[in-house]
Amino acid sequence: MNQVIMPFAGIMPRVSARLLPNQNAQVATNCNFDSGQLNPSKLPLSTGISLVANTKSIYWFNRKENAGLGFWFQWNGDVNVVRGPIANDTNLRTYFTGDGAPKFTTALLGQSGGGPYPGITRTLGLPIPPSFNASGSTGTPAPGVQKIATAYVITYVSEFGEEGPPSAPTAIVDRWDGASVTLSSIPVASGNFIIASKRIYRQELNGVFQFVAQVAAATTAYTDTLKSEALGEPVPSETWVAPSTEMIGLTALPNGILMGWWKNTLAFSEPYQPHAWPIEYRLALDYDIVGAAVSASGVIVTTTGKPYLIAGSSPASMSQNPMDVVQACVAKRSVVDMGEFVIYASADGLVACGGLQAQLITEAHITPEQWRSTFNPSTIHAYRWNDRYLGLYSGGSFSFHPTEGFRLFTDNCDCAFLDDETGCLYVKQGTELKKWGQGAIASYTWKSKDFTTPPSGVFGAIKVDAQAYPITCKFYTDGTLRKTKTVSSKKPFRIPTLKRYRSCEIELTGSAAVNSVQIASSMSEIV
Repeated sequence: MNQVIMPFAGIMPRVSARLLPNQNAQVATNCNFDSGQLNPSKLPLSTGISLVANTKSIYWFNRKENAGLGFWFQWNGDVNVVRGPIANDTNLRTYFTGDGAPKFTTALLGQSGGGPYPGITRTLGLPIPPSFNASGSTGTPAPGVQKIATAYVITYVSEFGEEGPPSAPTAIVDRWDGASVTLSSIPVASGNFIIASKRIYRQELNGVFQFVAQVAAATTAYTDTLKSEALGEPVPSETWVAPSTEMIGLTALPNGILMGWWKNTLAFSEPYQPHAWPIEYRLALDYDIVGAAVSASGVIVTTTGKPYLIAGSSPASMSQNPMDVVQACVAKRSVVDMGEFVIYASADGLVACGGLQAQLITEAHITPEQWRSTFNPSTIHAYRWNDRYLGLYSGGSFSFHPTEGFRLFTDNCDCAFLDDETGCLYVKQGTELKKWGQGAIASYTWKSKDFTTPPSGVFGAIKVDAQAYPITCKFYTDGTLRKTKTVSSKKPFRIPTLKRYRSCEIELTGSAAVNSVQIASSMSEIV
């Protein structure tokens, strides 16, 4: 009678301890099974950087500056941060939602002051200018010169050359080439943005508004003498309104598009114009939106009801495709892009969405009741870590893979930032910034399935084949601890055999890799 445990795997709480596969465990804390061995995980490694105690979101900005340390942005709420899709942007414009109205910052603004960062932020988008006045041409046009019904609008232009939406048109006035029109009470902008200039556009005979002139931001009056043939391009920003102040989520899509959301509304920016969010680029879903992530097949949007696939290459042609599964997302930050699919936390477990298919991938591993009582899913914030789903929650942390099950960790983190360039996950513990899984070796605990004892006999010997020692081995029979052994070599050792028992379990604790565990009825059967 001989049982060999190898390779090792994680827990499957849904399955009875007696019916578990041999490699799976009842307890798997601070374990690593990537090699098939039982290995210890590593604790977070301190970076020596301190954060504010109540920080709930972090972002590493401009890492090449500040002697290579960069600047750690931090907020006390749930904030989404996106690097601007702007080519050769020396300003490093960075956009975020979740801290009031949508905002952005730059290298100059965000790094200002002594911290915490970002130092200065600006409201995202430019306002619609107030109305102003136009006075028509005076006198009489020369013979053969046509009077033209004319109106004007202005737009604000930011310090970065971004153009905002046009004002309401002025009253229609008459003008003709060779005469002038006086514009007065041109508004001067105020608010949390910097307006560098204003552009004036003219409409003739109910046509389009075309460029007349660009004037300084403080200009309040202008005399238009431009001939009709000299008018410039049409106003490009006719529909470029600022994003809704209710926007709470933000992510970046291909082709220079940003996507934001609030309530049941999805909104998309003009390509490569993150300040411009035309109203016609909005979609309304059947449920309120919780979170979103970009996958290989499109954007997966999770809601308080069904998940949706949002597909399209242009903000004007985005389509919404509901999936045929009702699994509400319970945590915005649990939504993770895993490459070909997206995983998020529902009240019943983890849901994977790929294309138009969605599946509860933890169904075979854990019951909905166990899931809710163990992991407090509404508090999960998660990340793609070594191609596994890593969930940090109020009380601890776990990783999951469908072929292996769950691993549990004793580390508890407030928030994290995944560095896509290096794959390093930075976590906040207390007021310290640390690197996940790069510190000292942790001490693991792994407890086997409940092995049924054959009617013909009992187990009498155990061998622990490890890379190093000591390893602590505990032997249980019928749920009661019978022997604790500090194992110092590959030599097998005896376990109690005086009393019959129906089942037994083995628990290993240590920090060295274990290749296998063998349990047999006698010392002679151990290989």
